[in-house]
Amino acid sequence: MTNVRNLYKKHYRTLITLTIAAFVLGISPLASADDSARRKKIVECINKELEMNNSGCEGCRLTTKQLTILTKIVDAEIMKAPLKKPTPEEEQAILKKIEDAAKAQLGEVPTETLDKVMTEVKKSATRCTKEAV
Repeated sequence: MTNVRNLYKKHYRTLITLTIAAFVLGISPLASADDSARRKKIVECINKELEMNNSGCEGCRLTTKQLTILTKIVDAEIMKAPLKKPTPEEEQAILKKIEDAAKAQLGEVPTETLDKVMTEVKKSATRCTKEAV
């Protein structure tokens, strides 16, 4: 029992510092699990809307393979993006990354079509993020 007290006294400041740091940084298993669940919900919502918009859009229809590539690009960026509401600059940067990756990987898709799809991605991302956060 004495050893435990000595150990506690010896590392008291370290424990307090780590506890405060975890609180300030928001590090907790529950927080990260909750964030992951929200991100997945956002991704599912955007993917569902992309599929619906693709089937209903005459001038901006992608093939199944192209749509799969685009959803993977969007999913990867959403999983990396901060969960908080992004500033307009952050939002533009995220959309620019998605657009650049889409242009690189979907080179055969006309720019006009890709621009229409990106407009839909932006609308979907905004709506789905608001619902999830």
